[in-house]
Amino acid sequence: MLCVKKLCEYRNNDGIMINMIHTTSKILIVEDELAARSLLSSYLEEQGWSVDVSCDGLDVVDQVLKNDYDLVFLDIRLPKVDGLLLCREIRASHPAGIIFTTSIDDPVERIVGLEAGADAYYSKPLPMRELIANSKALLRRVQQVKSLQQIQLQQSKKSYYFESWHMDAELEKVSGVNGDVRLTNNEAAVMQVLCAHAGVAVKRDALMHALGKADWGPFDRTLDVLVGRLRTKLKSVVPARNLISAQYGQGYRLNASPR
Repeated sequence: MLCVKKLCEYRNNDGIMINMIHTTSKILIVEDELAARSLLSSYLEEQGWSVDVSCDGLDVVDQVLKNDYDLVFLDIRLPKVDGLLLCREIRASHPAGIIFTTSIDDPVERIVGLEAGADAYYSKPLPMRELIANSKALLRRVQQVKSLQQIQLQQSKKSYYFESWHMDAELEKVSGVNGDVRLTNNEAAVMQVLCAHAGVAVKRDALMHALGKADWGPFDRTLDVLVGRLRTKLKSVVPARNLISAQYGQGYRLNASPR
């Protein structure tokens, strides 16, 4: 499908008009049932959206990062991978909207799915008109978050230097004694905030705001999963240091002194 671009504007919190280039929305359907996958795909393609499918959920997180999907429809019960785990991984790595679809109409499972980071949860047969309307709203939110993240990175492209390592915000990578490691957009956004306030506890609100999530709830574990991924990546290049520590009741702190 050809990529269609459209120039749109919106006002930020300071009332400033910001231009955003919209491309054809990219959707990923993760569904093991052929009939359900085909039906949903046809409805979404009718909206003019570009749709890809995954039958088993394997390597979905890598696909989302590589193809920069805007919206992911995720079957909560997949044969080879846990849908809840996939949801948490995507949420911690990428701002894509996530909609759970399932054949199980269970209110407890719905709550668990939403707490895992999903934006919506639908039981089959899917209410297509409501689902499409919700998808459009999610796509508008995702486009705004992506644009704001890009603006923030453009405004603060700099390097942060610490003892034996540094972060390049423009290239979204950390370099240390054992080489370089690339960060995802979300990881880079959080890491920038921590680097800018090195040695000081940064509240969860500020870190979630950097991810474009001003309305997060008490059960949202997005930040914790993301910080876990960051710790693993940082340890690969700065192995002797526990660079990020949790501060009880406050947030997270970068344990480093600027050069």
